[in-house]
Amino acid sequence: MDSLDKKFNDFLQIFNSQSPKNMNLVFFRDAINHLSRITRVLRQARGNSLLIGLGGSGRSSLTKLATSIRNYQLF
Repeated sequence: MDSLDKKFNDFLQIFNSQSPKNMNLVFFRDAINHLSRITRVLRQARGNSLLIGLGGSGRSSLTKLATSIRNYQLF
């Protein structure tokens, strides 16, 4: 998990350098797992998923970071 944590922190720094609004994320085990899953789904052809959860759980932030990792444009 430490290597993924470092890699995702690097991607977060790149995202924050390109974005007008910084995201401050803490990558605990569940967040790393969810970000990995979202990124893997986006990698598939016509990949999509439905993210459910309570407000403030980080769905939007992880999705923004995952699209940035894949070099996609979020709209």
